[in-house]
Amino acid sequence: MNPTDFTIDELVQGYRQIRKIYSCNYCSATFFKQEQINNHLAEQHNGALSALLSVPEKYNTLTQNQQQLLTVFKQPIKDSNIAKQLQVSPSTIRHQKFTFREKAKQAQLYLAQYQAVFGSDQDAELLPVPPTTAATGELFNMEKKMKKEDRKAIIQSYKLQSTYYGVIQLTNQINHKIYIEAVPNTKNRWDYYKMNLNNHAYRDSDLQHAWDQYGETAFNLEVLWQEKTDDVENLRLELKNLKKEWLTKLQPFGERGYNKPLRENN
Repeated sequence: MNPTDFTIDELVQGYRQIRKIYSCNYCSATFFKQEQINNHLAEQHNGALSALLSVPEKYNTLTQNQQQLLTVFKQPIKDSNIAKQLQVSPSTIRHQKFTFREKAKQAQLYLAQYQAVFGSDQDAELLPVPPTTAATGELFNMEKKMKKEDRKAIIQSYKLQSTYYGVIQLTNQINHKIYIEAVPNTKNRWDYYKMNLNNHAYRDSDLQHAWDQYGETAFNLEVLWQEKTDDVENLRLELKNLKKEWLTKLQPFGERGYNKPLRENN
């Protein structure tokens, strides 16, 4: 199913109506009564909402946890009862609803920006990317167009930038649990965590599970300590000792954080 083939209302209700014919969005079934199409969606697709949440990943960016939350939120249940059902605090439920509303606002704004550029016909004048396109070749051609002096200036500027190693702290703003890590470069570390955690590829399972449960917006990152790497002879050893020092100091284990106990880090 291509979502751009339907209006928002058609996606929500699970079918398209053309005169007196009701066509299912997810299969070729057609009916002449609204009651029939609703029964079909309930029996064959587990309901319109379930079918919509199960749209293939090409267009659907929701995690399984988010899909579960939306299914629960659809029910006429108080936040306190939902919290008990999911074994979380009511504030967590309120935060998740807030997060969904923010995502909806972002999606609406993006759609407006897109249509301002390309128009309402989302497939108009947009050529598909050839599957054999060599991205590296295109980047090389673009680079050749740059003036030599510009490239040299950029490279020199990058070399002059100081690199800082240090200790970062990720904080879950909902339950205030923290995660401590000693890193070789504190610059752009937030982007590193977002990329790995959003792709379910982070090595620490406790942090990954919390990220999946609460979402990216529940976390923030701060640098607790940093120093230039210029004079460090053995950075790996320095990072190991630094992490041990800060884990001992902050004790981000169990109810306090997402790190493994010290004995498991040695």
